[in-house]
Amino acid sequence: MRVLECIYDLLFREDRNGEPYGYMLVDGQRAKNPEEQRVVRLIESLHANGLDYEQISRRLNAAHLRTRAGHRWTTSKVRKIDLAFHDENPMVRELRSMR
Repeated sequence: MRVLECIYDLLFREDRNGEPYGYMLVDGQRAKNPEEQRVVRLIESLHANGLDYEQISRRLNAAHLRTRAGHRWTTSKVRKIDLAFHDENPMVRELRSMR
């Protein structure tokens, strides 16, 4: 299990020292970040409604939403977050089944 968690963190965390987007540390434990989870749900919803990652990044930027680091959204960043939370991602399914 630890190996999969490390791979997940390397692929999907926001930066080298941080938690994956959508999460934060609370008392040393990983917890959901409500503001970031709202953005994740928005990304998932827009993608489910047929928008591609470029269209989603444009919408997020038009709404003046920023990444954790305060940057504008890029197509690759939106894709990375969508794949990290998507139930069809085999690694995500594996990690969720272990928790």
